[in-house]
Amino acid sequence: MGLLTGKSAAAAALGENGTYRHGNTHLIELRDVVKVYRSRAGEFQALKGVSLSVDAGEFVAVIGKSGSGKSTLINMITGIDRPTSGEIYVGDTAVHTLKERQMARWRGQQIGVVFQFYQLLPTLTCLANVMLPMDFCGMYSPRERQRRALELLDLVGVRDQAGKLPTALSGGQQQRVAIARALANDPPILVADEPTGNLEPATWTHRRQSRSSSFSSTSSTRGRPFSS
Repeated sequence: MGLLTGKSAAAAALGENGTYRHGNTHLIELRDVVKVYRSRAGEFQALKGVSLSVDAGEFVAVIGKSGSGKSTLINMITGIDRPTSGEIYVGDTAVHTLKERQMARWRGQQIGVVFQFYQLLPTLTCLANVMLPMDFCGMYSPRERQRRALELLDLVGVRDQAGKLPTALSGGQQQRVAIARALANDPPILVADEPTGNLEPATWTHRRQSRSSSFSSTSSTRGRPFSS
């Protein structure tokens, strides 16, 4: 799992006292987050009082064995799932308090998500998949959306696949389209769940460097093991 945060836009949101609207001092801040899944088999605690902070301009990698809660952590930060208890702040937003409609719009504008299994819509072309976040959030003009989507597909090396359905692409190509889609609205935060599984190392290094260059700077890199 990786998080890449832009520096200039996030820093601009800080108040004069160095805090965001809800008093958090970090761009991403989790406070004692607990996530419990309940089923007929009983309860499973995926996250046990997790506290985490990520500052603007950082690239953070969270590593851990399968089942340790990495994907659940991503779902908490991005608002895809809700915590059983605890607080989650991203910039000026108290993510844990948002309603579903608010959550979808906030996520579309503020966070780019690269899913582990792509999550491309199979009935839309690759070009349409990349344009979808822009359409949903009303970003850019219709002509600009197509131009930007093609540029992003070119950035990840699959512009020649723009008119094809995802099922016609290899796993690595679908992963590249998913990365392009995550960048569609130029989000200040990029969250990726095992994004390199189907990419050769040289390709991912190039894509990450390309993305980093679009931020004003990347101030530090942290790697930390994660266990629930």
